[in-house]
Amino acid sequence: MDITFEPLSDPGNDPLAMLLNPTLLPGKRLDALLCVVDDYAPEYFDLLLALLQNNNDAADVRASVGISLGKLAGNPLAGVTASQKAALLEQLHALQSDDTVLLRRYAPLALALTGVEETIPWVVAALQDEDLDVFHSAAEALGQYGQAAVPHLLAILATGADDAQCVAAWKLGELGNDDALEPLVACVAAGLAHPPTITPNLTALCVWALGEIGTRTPSVLSILHQAEQSNTLEISQRAKWALKKIARNWN
Repeated sequence: MDITFEPLSDPGNDPLAMLLNPTLLPGKRLDALLCVVDDYAPEYFDLLLALLQNNNDAADVRASVGISLGKLAGNPLAGVTASQKAALLEQLHALQSDDTVLLRRYAPLALALTGVEETIPWVVAALQDEDLDVFHSAAEALGQYGQAAVPHLLAILATGADDAQCVAAWKLGELGNDDALEPLVACVAAGLAHPPTITPNLTALCVWALGEIGTRTPSVLSILHQAEQSNTLEISQRAKWALKKIARNWN
């Protein structure tokens, strides 16, 4: 559906008109976007979505609009319909393949803000992006899904590339889910093996995650005591810290 905008009588002072005016400087339009979101009305959604879909518009404006739409779609009080949310998700997914890095970087964050758990695999896929900023954005976005992301993070920990596995260990530690204990213990064991089958960095992050989760089990204590004896300083130091943190939690 083509969306048209009827200019207001005084468009220079109207935030929505300013936002939708491609001749204005991006900074002014981004200021206008803040006002539009503050005074949001349901009829604005399709106008904002059309701006996001406009390949000829400024990338920084489109990226910021994507974040705003993600927040609105994740807010039950915003009145976003199911069809509008579906159209937004489709567009954000398409932006993950865009040539513009800025749009690829903001897309995972916007997807996470919608709160739609079915989009988690799309964000996971962004960890494979060659651009480091996109990778970090996807890593940050995964944490926004909360406990719903745990099964996906466990799958990454088991089969992902080293950098993605590091993200998984980090997020699993932050989320503090006991389902991650045994997989993390197994990873630490792999890192302490001779020869190790995972990197020292990943091993240290898994040790840290066990401390962050803080659950005391025989297998956790055993592997942390083994890690404490590691010749790799980062691993041994993190193991000492993890053991102390678990002890404090249980005293």
